[in-house]
Amino acid sequence: MHFCELKKVLYTLHHLVAQNKLIHHELEGVKDALREKKKAFIKRKVLPLQQHEEYHKGAIF
Repeated sequence: MHFCELKKVLYTLHHLVAQNKLIHHELEGVKDALREKKKAFIKRKVLPLQQHEEYHKGAIF
């Protein structure tokens, strides 16, 4: 293998390694965002649609 060919292979390898690191970093960000979204969905409280019987009674004096 000539020096120029070796240089091209090394450049390509370096480029692919850098691209791979960027993609993995982006993927971790997406996973973190998805985890946070799931946490927010789980933490939501459901509002009661039916009130307790005491709520519908008149004021007590």
